[in-house]
Amino acid sequence: MNHKETESSKSVSPGELLRTRAREQDDSRIFAFCKNQSLTLKEFDQKSDRLANALLSRGIKKGEKVAIISHSSLEYLVCEYATFKIGAVCVPFNCLLKSNEFAYLLENADAVLAFVHSAYLKEFLDSRTGTEKKIPYVVMDENPDAQDPNYISLRELVEQGDESPPHVEAGYTDPCCILYTSGTTGAPKGVVYENYAMLPPHGETYVQQMMDVIHLGPDDTTYLPFALYHVLGQVHVIGALRNGGRIALAERFSASQFWNEVRACDATVLVHQGASIPLLLRQGTSELDKEHHVRLSVGAGVPNEEVWKAFEQRFGVKVFEHYAQTEGAFFGAGTKPTNEVGTVGLPYDSAEIRLIDENEREVREGDPGQLVSRLKLSIGLVRRKRPEELYYKDPEKGRSRFTRDGWFKSGDIVRVDERGFLHYVGKVETFIRYRGENISPLQIESVLSKHPAIEECIAVGVQNKEFGGDDIKVVIALKQGASLAQKDLISWCESAFPRFMVPRYIECVKELEKTEQTKKILRNAYKDNTDKTWDRFAQ
Repeated sequence: MNHKETESSKSVSPGELLRTRAREQDDSRIFAFCKNQSLTLKEFDQKSDRLANALLSRGIKKGEKVAIISHSSLEYLVCEYATFKIGAVCVPFNCLLKSNEFAYLLENADAVLAFVHSAYLKEFLDSRTGTEKKIPYVVMDENPDAQDPNYISLRELVEQGDESPPHVEAGYTDPCCILYTSGTTGAPKGVVYENYAMLPPHGETYVQQMMDVIHLGPDDTTYLPFALYHVLGQVHVIGALRNGGRIALAERFSASQFWNEVRACDATVLVHQGASIPLLLRQGTSELDKEHHVRLSVGAGVPNEEVWKAFEQRFGVKVFEHYAQTEGAFFGAGTKPTNEVGTVGLPYDSAEIRLIDENEREVREGDPGQLVSRLKLSIGLVRRKRPEELYYKDPEKGRSRFTRDGWFKSGDIVRVDERGFLHYVGKVETFIRYRGENISPLQIESVLSKHPAIEECIAVGVQNKEFGGDDIKVVIALKQGASLAQKDLISWCESAFPRFMVPRYIECVKELEKTEQTKKILRNAYKDNTDKTWDRFAQ
């Protein structure tokens, strides 16, 4: 491990880590930036202590759930770490959800308090309409228009708190947060993170190992333009805190302001996700493209090797890709970040992996299969998480994520090359099943993206109700000023693909729909045909 054996590296909980890190560092050491504001480690520790004591005085107990509904901000960090310091469980929500979704999550999480930014207050208050239990809330910014007599601002609450460190004993096995995954296969599921997953004492989970691989250190500032309600955000904040670096937050990803913000905080490490790198490449070239101190960008989702190489060449930044998922920290479902173009890295030293087919049999060497994993039995864990403990209040769903012999099923298809590097192929549920063939959407997209008129594209399966299985549909957005007739695209595909991979349906859009924060393409938005869908069999 690269991190030094300091008191902070032995911390049991995130709150304890902050306190010991603040004692180790100079009082003026800045830890976090956001917009034009900054927060020193001392200020971070003191404000979160005050807030923690105020929460205790209001009856919030160890183990109770505290929700946060906000974009990234310095106040967000204070609320989160105050929650950690009293042994309560932090439950960050996607702030872009609507009232009915907030209502479900607040009830499912058993939240007893919510920190809410005023930008999302209306949806939060609407979520309480008709509910018997009115969860109290704290507004994270000033909101002079608030009519609720119970309204209290975060500033007022912090001022009420005592300065002394709260005395709440924390253990490695205590839960510290619940991170909700997207509900693509049902309602969102809350993944329970205990302290040992966030702060592995021997570096056995990817939360710490990823930072060691990229040599994150005290001279690094990580620019994080994505939300703290994702595991991605949590990992990079805890990594900066544990490895002695700094974190620069953005309220949301902005391609047009990205490099200005990077230069303003003098970032050395970037975090990328989804379509963020292609979106940055779309911005007009500038003489300032290489005017920065960034040494690498780490993340997941670079769509192809051409984009990877183009980003490195234009901006002079090495791209490191890795594989991880919210549930995977406990079971070795992650990879070491790598600069090997086109791969998503090597398995961690602490993990064992296998590739299996739909019958849970191992696939032939070189063939793609579902990644299953487990932490090596020789690793000296504080404890091993049981399947039924994976999701909050949903033991059956947790058990369903494991093979009959106890390996964690990632739900992702990968292949392993002769050097041992993993190559991402696609998700099990997004595979297109056409006439007995299993087709990865990425196989189609990587070729289709090379068409000179196409800016971006996806391939999805549309259920064939007559014959079963799927028919292939491609959704394309054209480059500015380009035109492309559907029949011409089909002719191009017939020369580029085997016959079974030529699409039946084509849908042209101005721009592919994406998630607000991580810029992931919303594939499910295109699973059904519309009056804009062109069918080559109908011509």
